[in-house]
Amino acid sequence: MAPGMMITKNMPNVSHWSLESGYANEMSDGEYPIRAVDSGKNAAFDVVLTLLKRNFDFHCKGFDQGFRVILSMPGEELKATLNSLRVPISENSLITIKPKWITTSDGLRSYRPNQRQCFYQNERRLRFFKMYTQTNCEEECLSNFTKLECGCVKFSMPRDVYTTICGTANINCYETAMRKLSTDDSPESFSATCNCIPACTSIEYSTSIDHIKFDAAAINKIPGYKSNDSEYESYLN
Repeated sequence: MAPGMMITKNMPNVSHWSLESGYANEMSDGEYPIRAVDSGKNAAFDVVLTLLKRNFDFHCKGFDQGFRVILSMPGEELKATLNSLRVPISENSLITIKPKWITTSDGLRSYRPNQRQCFYQNERRLRFFKMYTQTNCEEECLSNFTKLECGCVKFSMPRDVYTTICGTANINCYETAMRKLSTDDSPESFSATCNCIPACTSIEYSTSIDHIKFDAAAINKIPGYKSNDSEYESYLN
């Protein structure tokens, strides 16, 4: 990981947005997460993905080279295995995203969480995440179980400053711990004690993606951008 990415500074204020209530204020220029003002291609988010030829690693992925785009709602752990798309190199890709907001009636608040099978945000607090979602809970559960089994956690797992990061000698241990946690579904299992039922409000995304051959001449017409012949590029919107 690049040194500048290891510590986040000047994090935008997200206190005016919540999963259950949405945006608390009227639209402004400083909102984060950024609000979508419209739908369709005219309001699309455009980005150029660039990869240096010398950074290709055919021993790792073979000829399966390109980019991975991960979709996740704000405040949720990024999981490439849950909702991701592959963007090939040298192609223009158009991703259509259809969000689905799932809510639970306030009339069910009087029921216990395990009766209605979901948590409202004020009912469950996680140690490493500000917002409760099933994915965040499962990631925290896996981190705690890995630490219990191996005495350390993977670099990508949430942890406190006192927890050791696993080295290469622990790869088999944390991979075994991951399999053990996911396959043991008994009522007495560690996973059951985590009780990672869904959140009462959640956002899901359905996607479709189209590809056309990348037009290098067109990308050079973007103001302020100049293509480098030594790079592979993809245009995504």
